[in-house]
Amino acid sequence: MNISIHKILSNKNLLLLFLAAVSISLSANTMEPEIDPAYLARPTAPLLSDNPDISVEEADDSAFIARISDIIATAPTSLILDSSEINDRRLGILLKMCSDKVLENVVFLNLNNNTIGAEGAKYLAEAFPKFKNLKRLFIKNNKIGSSGAAYLYKALDPLSSSCALRLLELECGSNGIDITNLGLLTGLSSYTDVGSYKQ
Repeated sequence: MNISIHKILSNKNLLLLFLAAVSISLSANTMEPEIDPAYLARPTAPLLSDNPDISVEEADDSAFIARISDIIATAPTSLILDSSEINDRRLGILLKMCSDKVLENVVFLNLNNNTIGAEGAKYLAEAFPKFKNLKRLFIKNNKIGSSGAAYLYKALDPLSSSCALRLLELECGSNGIDITNLGLLTGLSSYTDVGSYKQ
């Protein structure tokens, strides 16, 4: 069917049909392309560390990575991650993502009410030298256990560690830590809350 532009413009009904057809054609051409699921699964947030090592296995943590990136992008002095579904792997990711400057700025780190175990405590202990200004560490109600407590103690003990970090406040109760290790942790800060010990 051959209809001239002049005829379309002069006939109101034809003009409306023409505009509707153009609109449908344009919307069909501008529809979102189908996105590859592998592309969606990649970590999308910018990683702030100079040398991040986020593996493909950790791609399921992309929402966590995005949320944490937003938090650490502000270089906060208080890093409040209470009840943030952080396990050992995610704590490792968090510490890899943070540049030395971000960790240096942190004065208060709250990791209460997560599922951090001994391996996560080891990651944290290894990162302590970068937390140059950390004064308050809250890590109660996790799964650190006695071996995790030993990592923390070894890293923070002024007599056996080269780490200059000295805490003012440490909360570490409800972690399944034996009484010996709880006793050691109580001497690491000016105020230590170990919760109640149950045999």
